[in-house]
Amino acid sequence: MCLEQIYTWREQIAQHFADLGAWQTLNLAIYSLGMMVARHCSPSRVSEKLGMLGKPSTVQRRLERWIANGRIDIRLSCQSWSRWLLGRVKTGRIILLVDETKLGQWLSVMVVGVAFGGHCIPLAWWCYHEKAWPMKQVALIGELLSWAAVGVPAGCVPLVQADRGIGCSPDLIRAVQGLGWRFLFRVQKSTRFRTHQGKAHRLDDLIMPGQCWSGSGFVFKKAGWLPATVHLIWQAGYAEPWPSVCLPFLAGSRFP
Repeated sequence: MCLEQIYTWREQIAQHFADLGAWQTLNLAIYSLGMMVARHCSPSRVSEKLGMLGKPSTVQRRLERWIANGRIDIRLSCQSWSRWLLGRVKTGRIILLVDETKLGQWLSVMVVGVAFGGHCIPLAWWCYHEKAWPMKQVALIGELLSWAAVGVPAGCVPLVQADRGIGCSPDLIRAVQGLGWRFLFRVQKSTRFRTHQGKAHRLDDLIMPGQCWSGSGFVFKKAGWLPATVHLIWQAGYAEPWPSVCLPFLAGSRFP
């Protein structure tokens, strides 16, 4: 990596992050290129790969000041990044992943990212102390989804996916549907499911090991039974099935 690469990359960043000033885009270029070379995000590790800018200790302090810059609007930056990245999607199919990650013993981060090549590229995120939520979980996820939404191409309907720690939420289903998007959420095996004929089941009572099963009906009894399609997969050798819910399909299904 050389100074020419940094300044070339800085020019590209400046085209997409109009909310950042000249020095901010330069430092973003330095940090992002440094991370790719270091294959790490820690300022101390990244600074070791940026010897052309000065001593590692000096570069580290520069990167740390950039991270701590309160004048950078995270919402605007996430929106700019989402426009840039999602604008490059050529397939017309966008899968957004929602997940919360613990960073050490005290810090958590809620992330909305786009699935790409078996990986997740973050689009919008919010860090917080694990006991100091900035808002309720569904409200936080809804906020991050709205940041990412500015980059969704016209006519594209994303599919939002979440694991059972987040997906067992009728309110989140309503929030995603309010955006006009689709969802596929993993849920607990004990989730109640009611057929169109009015018969209620636990999801894990609908399937045996080695089977797959799908059907439409209603889920989340306490929320007033939301219409949904259920997909169940129980691969041989696993202790329990993999249950998920998504938007209801139109065709009827046979139920046990």
